[in-house]
Amino acid sequence: MGDNVTDAANISIVVICTGNICRSPMAEALLRHDLEVRGIPARVTSVGTLDLDSPADPLAVQVLAEQGIDISSHRSQVMTGQSLLGADLVIGMAREHVRAAALLDPSVYAQAFTLRELVRRAQSNGGPASGEPVWSWGVSLTAERRFTDLLGDSPVDDIEDPLGQPIEFFRHVAAEIAGLTAALAVTIAAGR
Repeated sequence: MGDNVTDAANISIVVICTGNICRSPMAEALLRHDLEVRGIPARVTSVGTLDLDSPADPLAVQVLAEQGIDISSHRSQVMTGQSLLGADLVIGMAREHVRAAALLDPSVYAQAFTLRELVRRAQSNGGPASGEPVWSWGVSLTAERRFTDLLGDSPVDDIEDPLGQPIEFFRHVAAEIAGLTAALAVTIAAGR
């Protein structure tokens, strides 16, 4: 859960995928950019459920470079309890990542979402109230969610893994993530 001592303006977001070489590094960079251009101070990081210790996939690097965002120095990190500590929002690229985070640290469940789920819930319920901490807003978005809502895979919630696919598929996935991170940033900024 977000640190109650932390000012509402200081946001900590952790993005998760499997290898932390494709989807989550792209989402991390895009969300950081979207928040920065709206003047929202945030610490956005990404991790993976696998311990690969690898650079970002070259196609992910190329696709974001086409958008003027450099992730060439990215190196994958494995998700640990420490990496989730103090996160206001934990954002998985698929339900399996949200489940993995909640299994590792059950206290993050109330602020853990797939990116698609978070944007969908935010658009239905609105953004944080003026001055409301983002972690508190996240908890309010999960008030009606049941544990069974995150079981299994979901074409509604999961963003496909582009690993091993051609660059056109990476572009498709990056465009989808970019639309979602922009929508999330707009929603968060509305409460500022």
